[in-house]
Amino acid sequence: MNNKSRKIGAIVAVVVAISAGTAVTHRRAAKQPAPGPAAASAPVLANATRPPSDQAVTALLALPELKAWSEWIEKKSKGAAHGAVVADSSGNRTINGRSYQAYSFVENDAESAHFWQGFYVTPAGDSILVEDAATGDVVSVDEWRQKDKPLERLKEN
Repeated sequence: MNNKSRKIGAIVAVVVAISAGTAVTHRRAAKQPAPGPAAASAPVLANATRPPSDQAVTALLALPELKAWSEWIEKKSKGAAHGAVVADSSGNRTINGRSYQAYSFVENDAESAHFWQGFYVTPAGDSILVEDAATGDVVSVDEWRQKDKPLERLKEN
């Protein structure tokens, strides 16, 4: 699945906003419009049909790249936007015989969520793969760091 096919507004999601070293979780059901400015801070009801794994989300949030991106987004937007992890509603994907859930890291503000990177994480959080948005291929976190140099995105902006 590439970033063009991700429909952030129509996702059964857990959005984890990363702010000042803490994580705040908001759950949103499929096909609900994204909350507007007045509702941005209120949690929205969860769709419990496919809850994301807390261990998977914790493992993903531990990546130094996501921490750095979140801090940069917060600083650049003067607190108006935050880094967030969104669980994709498309279900699990089997890769090399293991089940992975799809997640996206997004820049989340009161109006919208802007896709930054796709990930696949096992429910136990013991394996993270990174999706190449152009091809849909997945690589290990180490390969992604070597090939894409994700922390350099912050230097470009």
